[in-house]
Amino acid sequence: MRIPTQVIVALAVTLCATTATAKKPPTAQFENAICKGRAKCFVRHVFDGGKDEKGAQNYVVEIGLAGKKAKYDEASMGHCAKHRYWLVKAGSDGTIEPSQLLLSLCNDGYGSRMMGEDHVAVSANQLTWQQTGGSAWMWDQSTTLQLSPLRVLAENTGGWWTLGLANHEQASWNWKSFSGRVSWSSPRCRADGTAPSDAKDGGSTYEYAYIPEVGNLPPTFRKGGWKKTSLGSCSLNVDTAHRFVVHGKRGDAKDASMRVVAASPTEYYVEIRDDHRVVDAEKWIWQDHLEVWTGPRLDYMSHCIASHDDADRLSQWGILLDGTVKTGYGQHTASAKAEVYRAKGVGIRMKITLSKPPRAVTFVYSDSDDGKSQERLVATSDLKYGHAATLGRLKPIDAHRGSCRVTKGRLDWRPHQTFKPGVPAIGYP
Repeated sequence: MRIPTQVIVALAVTLCATTATAKKPPTAQFENAICKGRAKCFVRHVFDGGKDEKGAQNYVVEIGLAGKKAKYDEASMGHCAKHRYWLVKAGSDGTIEPSQLLLSLCNDGYGSRMMGEDHVAVSANQLTWQQTGGSAWMWDQSTTLQLSPLRVLAENTGGWWTLGLANHEQASWNWKSFSGRVSWSSPRCRADGTAPSDAKDGGSTYEYAYIPEVGNLPPTFRKGGWKKTSLGSCSLNVDTAHRFVVHGKRGDAKDASMRVVAASPTEYYVEIRDDHRVVDAEKWIWQDHLEVWTGPRLDYMSHCIASHDDADRLSQWGILLDGTVKTGYGQHTASAKAEVYRAKGVGIRMKITLSKPPRAVTFVYSDSDDGKSQERLVATSDLKYGHAATLGRLKPIDAHRGSCRVTKGRLDWRPHQTFKPGVPAIGYP
């Protein structure tokens, strides 16, 4: 979600809305409902937020809290004018009632560069907030909020180094699909290991899909229920028809697939589906197996990336479909163990336990089919052998966003977000 430099030319709050379809109550009515007892409080804007699930009219009302003469759209270091956005519901009898504080803003420049911006857009049943800030290292973020029923739909973050073109990152997470990805770039190091002085080539780009880390997985699932529970929407799914196929040609989605979810950085659950299992071969790498790669965390704020960065800190384990653990690439200062359950007709389920939490991790399924080669490898990141920068990472899931529940033998994501009326639904207190 990087905003081009030429667009960031002013400190401003930009708002837009759909054309109102119903007659709005007068501004004074909103002011009386929200500003009662508050000095210097007034209504700045009223936006049509569409209908709720019961057909009642929603409005998003922006109020100022520093008086009408305050410069809300300008910022100075350490000083800013506060303004807030309330969700207001209108009754059929014309009454209005503030129901939830959505967002509280006070733009102080958001960094020493003093180029911070907020953009708030209201449309039918949605509010999207975008924010930019930083200094030499700039950042941005956006959050999309569904107004009724109230819940966060999606979050995006980004960052970049303003003194070059090669260091940047974009990350996204969608709460509806319970999935997200990260793409980042950093320039290649020079032969002496230092960053190039003019990194205009864009550097190398690295990508991975988030592995959800759900700390509140059901206790019965963790204690053994995982053996008879299919991994559903509460997991990352990768298959041989899509990314990331990091070796061989893409196949059919039914050829082989893998689902992964973490209970913690050391506890993982994996489900493998393969239309043709190979459990015997001259070499173990030619059998169907799971691979776990761990290593150091590298990202776009690494000024440069070596061609085989920190390879000596990488560790690879191969886990056969019977649970046998093989040590592969790298030095293994930690250990891995696996428990396997063969789910009749639906695949292989595993519980993987690491002795130490990794800084970065990628899971790979190696699909053979012929017992003489690795036909294709499908991974949770765009992995390159021995290259630490190509590892992926976990996405810690906030418990207040929802939880994973077992229903009819399947582990699925269930959003159940709760909000306090006087506490912003998104952003800062």
